Amino acid sequence: TGAILAMASKPDFDPNNPLDYSQNLTYLDELSNVFRYILQSNKKEMVTLAEELQFVKAYTYLLGVRYEGKLFFSIQAAPALLLWHLPILSILPLIENAVKHNVISKQYPLQIDVYTTKENQLVVSNRVQPKVEESTGSGIGLKNLWGRYRMLTGKDIQISNRKEYFKVTLPLLNKPIHS
Repeated sequence: TGAILAMASKPDFDPNNPLDYSQNLTYLDELSNVFRYILQSNKKEMVTLAEELQFVKAYTYLLGVRYEGKLFFSIQAAPALLLWHLPILSILPLIENAVKHNVISKQYPLQIDVYTTKENQLVVSNRVQPKVEESTGSGIGLKNLWGRYRMLTGKDIQISNRKEYFKVTLPLLNKPIHS
C-alpha cells in the first residue's frame, strides 16, 4: 500500500551517528518483516492471531518512527486466543484508516488500541480526531475488509462509529475455514 511505500525512506538519517545506525538497522528489519508478510498474503488466506499481531508490531514500529511522539499503540491479546484465526492483513486497513482520517500531532496525539475480548473477538479502536479538511471517506477499505471477512469466515465484522470513538470488532475463529 501507499502508506507502507512512504515509510520505505526513513527521514532524518545521520550515517555518522551510531544511534541512528542502530535505529536504522531496526527500522530496516521491521520494514523487511512488513514486506515479507504482505508478499505471503497472496499465498495464505487465514493466519493465527499471533502471526497477524507479529506483523502489526512491525508495522506499528514503522509508524511510530514516522509519527514520533504523536502516534501510540496498545496491543493486548489474551494468550488463549493467539492460536485462533482471522483473514490475513485484517488489522492493517483498520490502522491505515485511523491514520488517514484522524489528526496526528504533538497537540493531538492519536492512540490506537488493539485488544481481544472474552467473546473471542479482536477490537481495533481509536478516539475520533477528525481532520479539518477531511471529507467523509468512501468507506471502500472497510467495505473490502467486510466482504473479505464474510467470504473467508462466513462472519460479519462490527463497525461502531460513535462521536468519540471509532471501533471495529473482528470475530476470531477457533479453526481456519478452508475453501
